[in-house]
Amino acid sequence: ERATEAAAPAAAPVTVLLPERPARDPFGINGEAFPLPEAAEDTRAQQGGPRDRAAHVGAAVAGMTLEAAMPPALAVIDGATRRRGDQVATTDGFNFEVVEIRPRSVVLARSGARFVLRME
Repeated sequence: ERATEAAAPAAAPVTVLLPERPARDPFGINGEAFPLPEAAEDTRAQQGGPRDRAAHVGAAVAGMTLEAAMPPALAVIDGATRRRGDQVATTDGFNFEVVEIRPRSVVLARSGARFVLRME
């Protein structure tokens, strides 16, 4: 009179193999979908001798603000999130490449010269 339910057999465990690291950076920006804007070089920086140009480049780095550094992948420079290899354009028209991200600093490169931007 009373219906009894048969117990369902237990499912066998499933083994899932995951890679140690993700295949892609989940915070990465697709360069094809979102290309970096090309910044024009400042003609003022091209005038004068090498010392004048170096002074302009140094002033451009000094004008940047490192707001956060999350080594080795991300840094926030002047309100924009950057990764290694990204280009950073200054208001003076200089382009720098993010070479290395450290715990409280970022190494920028331009024309073979390296500059360290430190968090204050």
